[in-house]
Amino acid sequence: MIIVKLQGGLGNQLFQYATGRALAEWHGSSLAFDLRAFRNNANNGGITPRAFELGAFGIKPVQPTLLDELALGTRSIPYKGRVQKMVRKWRNITEYREQDTVYDPFLTEKTSANTYLVGYFQSEHYFKNIENSLRQELSFTNGGGVSVDDLPSDCDLVSLHVRRGDYVSNLHTNRVHGLCSLEYYQKSAAYVANRTEKVHFIVFSDDQPWVKRYLELSYPVTFLEGNQGQDSYKDMRLMSLCQHHIVANSSFSWWGAWLNPSPNKIVVAPDRWLARERDASESADRIPAGWVRM
Repeated sequence: MIIVKLQGGLGNQLFQYATGRALAEWHGSSLAFDLRAFRNNANNGGITPRAFELGAFGIKPVQPTLLDELALGTRSIPYKGRVQKMVRKWRNITEYREQDTVYDPFLTEKTSANTYLVGYFQSEHYFKNIENSLRQELSFTNGGGVSVDDLPSDCDLVSLHVRRGDYVSNLHTNRVHGLCSLEYYQKSAAYVANRTEKVHFIVFSDDQPWVKRYLELSYPVTFLEGNQGQDSYKDMRLMSLCQHHIVANSSFSWWGAWLNPSPNKIVVAPDRWLARERDASESADRIPAGWVRM
């Protein structure tokens, strides 16, 4: 059994799920999830509280077997350490913990049919071999809210994602991720507009008042509001239905763009994904071939 520790928001959970699913198929194994990160939200040391969100795609929160939990020490029982040591003698489990944000091409060789997988795995290289089946599987179970039918139909819709939220309010998160500049969005918008006949930008953000005040675009624009919290997946769904995309340094809009299957889509992504990157090459594996870095 491949057991994936799920953590983070919907975008991160999709990376972890896709990697675990690809690994399970490679090893001829099944897939389950360690959901403890969502149960301890109150004590996450400054990390933004999250919940299991893959249900938006009809994915069920399958949990590990009792034996696997005992072998991993994730089940709270008396004498947990002793029991874990005893079970480990005959229940072989490989533990793989991601050490870096760079893609590891040897993941399949370092794992087995019984693996505990911990990390973010933010590269499509981990699941490129199951891309077609994954795209078929990752369809939203319901829509709700605004529909693309409610948006202009005589032009190319361009999703533009401005991620703020905990990237601004949480000091630790801000130091790791940083923020995309207004100049990035303006340059990206001009790049897409110059390559299409008629565009209409759909702006997605967790801080629309700030965006409306500071983001200046000389093109038709709609600021999409209302999909927060448990409804945030509706934004990702609408992103995926746009023709082109300008993503933030966020796994959420990364997936909004990736889930658009069109070979003709234009996707613009930030040149540097993390604030601590010294060079854009450090996150090269995170950006799919064909996407434009700016």
